[in-house]
Amino acid sequence: MTERPTSDGKRPIQPMVEFAEVLKNSPYIGELVPGLPDHLSDFPSARLPGSEDFLYWSKERFGIAPFITVTHVTISHAASGALVITSRDVYSSRYFDASIGLTIASRSKDGGFVLVYANRSHANALKGSFSALRRALVDRRVRGSLDQGLKTIKSRLERDK
Repeated sequence: MTERPTSDGKRPIQPMVEFAEVLKNSPYIGELVPGLPDHLSDFPSARLPGSEDFLYWSKERFGIAPFITVTHVTISHAASGALVITSRDVYSSRYFDASIGLTIASRSKDGGFVLVYANRSHANALKGSFSALRRALVDRRVRGSLDQGLKTIKSRLERDK
């Protein structure tokens, strides 16, 4: 099991253990797509029939120093026909211990479009000295990113009408 020391060096981070905890507290993922939690935990050895997967890396600018992340994305379908997209943090060089994002896209009964996004994360950067300042930065950044993301989605959907 790969370990990464915390920013304060007190406790090594075990990404697989941290992710298992985040996933355990997200039972709705398995309710949406049976087998998806096992797929996410054991990828690439466990596959989910009918799903599509890809990995990507990115350099993020957040907080005091930039950091590198590797993300695993799975695109699958719920029994209802809704598109279910999960994005799992496989590796983060700092700040995040584990993270999973869930996006659900579906047509509504009136012919409209419904988009739901949720994220669960463990973040070691929000502990220790200066944690209040870091939390304020995270809160501002997340709200700004969400607002911008929703504006982009709205614009694209309206453009494609």
